[in-house]
Amino acid sequence: MDLNKKLLLTLIFSLSLVVLSCSKQENDDGQQVIEKEKEVIETAKFSTSTASEIKANSVIIESEISENGGAEVTERGVCWSTETSPTISNDKTEDGTGTGSFTSKLENLNSNTTYYARAYAKNSAGVSYGNEIQFKTLEETSSSYGIILRTTDGGETWSSIRVNNILNLHSVYFLNETTGYAVGDLGKIIKTTDGGESWSLQNTGSYILFDVFFANENTGYAVGNHHTILKTEDGGATWVRQESGTYKALNSVYFTDENTGVIVGESGVILTTQNGGKEWNLQKDPYKKNLYSVKFTSRTKGYAACLDKIYLTSDGGATWESIFYHPSIFYDLFAFSDGPIYAVQAEAVGGPGSIYKTANSGSEWEEIAPNLSYRLKTVFFINENTGYVAGFDGDIFKTTDGGNNWTKQESGTQYAIESIRFINESTGIAVGHMK
Repeated sequence: MDLNKKLLLTLIFSLSLVVLSCSKQENDDGQQVIEKEKEVIETAKFSTSTASEIKANSVIIESEISENGGAEVTERGVCWSTETSPTISNDKTEDGTGTGSFTSKLENLNSNTTYYARAYAKNSAGVSYGNEIQFKTLEETSSSYGIILRTTDGGETWSSIRVNNILNLHSVYFLNETTGYAVGDLGKIIKTTDGGESWSLQNTGSYILFDVFFANENTGYAVGNHHTILKTEDGGATWVRQESGTYKALNSVYFTDENTGVIVGESGVILTTQNGGKEWNLQKDPYKKNLYSVKFTSRTKGYAACLDKIYLTSDGGATWESIFYHPSIFYDLFAFSDGPIYAVQAEAVGGPGSIYKTANSGSEWEEIAPNLSYRLKTVFFINENTGYVAGFDGDIFKTTDGGNNWTKQESGTQYAIESIRFINESTGIAVGHMK
């Protein structure tokens, strides 16, 4: 064999050794391992996760990633299901990146139900899971009930209205100065025809309703967990469930007319319809963040609030772009057709909230009232000067100068206020629940 052939064979043999030196296998624990010469990457490892603050519809999970496996943890959180061994294909939270301790709040759970939960972490080697936690949510009792607050003097004083057999309430909507609706747990929909002085029950179910919206005096929609969409065409006397095309929780609904509407929800779900909900088209937030509120200022222009961003659509909800980012959860929006837009934000677990305002359709945002360190959940403006925000500890604040200054109102409660609406400059309704 001549010298050139020997050199060629030697080169081929050396390259084969290099290729064989990189392999993928499993370690003794069954975890996926990638070996690159001397570098070993495996899935992340956990310390024990624990559950606390178990309530009828929520629980807190404390977890810790002890080792990243040799690669950056790019996503972490908790997944849960009513079946054992939940995975990230089930419901899940997304709670940042990296190793160390983190807190997850599981919400929208059914009461008196057994759940299974596991922490998860993603890195370049794959997805790993922590220990499985089993817990049972509390049963709804008479000690856990919805609250309705009403003012007739512009928020100077608030009176409490008790409605029998009504538990947690999450949203209130008024068609005019007399007719309004509120929705909450156990599928409850209640209606008032006297400006909120009295309420009657219209619907019950096994789901939680988070938002309600009426396109006109007869046609309305309510959305909630378990991909629930309800529609009425007779002013709320009867409600019919629609097919959503998703299995995620739905948090907010808005219609620009009786046929054209948008729904947003968990894990970036965006639904649009052009035919009154006969068909819902599934859009996707590319970041897959939970969306909590959607408002439109015209048939084409709308805004959505999510985990840490504000989105804008200019084509009726077909496409969306991020126009503002700030850490913490944006829970609610209020948008004038030709005026400013307001957004309220709060930490997921504890911590203060913030109010943001834009006067140019979202191109620039400013934090207003930075010293208002309360956890805020809802915002509503009567006009460009007079508005209200309310939050998790029964706090209600009023502004009469477009948000530059806020005055605390005496709500008479320390319970969570989830939604606030005014039907004129004097009369307003706030709804919520015990914490």
